Amino acid sequence: MISFDFRKAIVRVRHKLLTHKLKCNSFPVPVVLWIEEWLRSRSSVVAVNSGVSTKFLVTSGVPQGSVPGPLFFLIYTDDVTKEIKSDIRLYGDDNRVVMTL
Repeated sequence: MISFDFRKAIVRVRHKLLTHKLKCNSFPVPVVLWIEEWLRSRSSVVAVNSGVSTKFLVTSGVPQGSVPGPLFFLIYTDDVTKEIKSDIRLYGDDNRVVMTL
């Protein structure tokens, strides 16, 4: 068995690739446009001790704690199994490939 764990999986979801995959999975165009706008308008700051960074745009990741976040991650990683010819189990951001000898 081989085990894979996507490190920091939720923050690595690229917005452009996610919306491309939504379109490929026949999501209605108005829904995809709404999701694109929801992701595009996100920004963040970093605070350490008493210092605060300037605001910057967030170009990857889905909002943690959001309702659609886990669904977006599953859609984003859904095609990971397409080229694997073994038994594979997906558990959120962990994958297990069971190889038969």
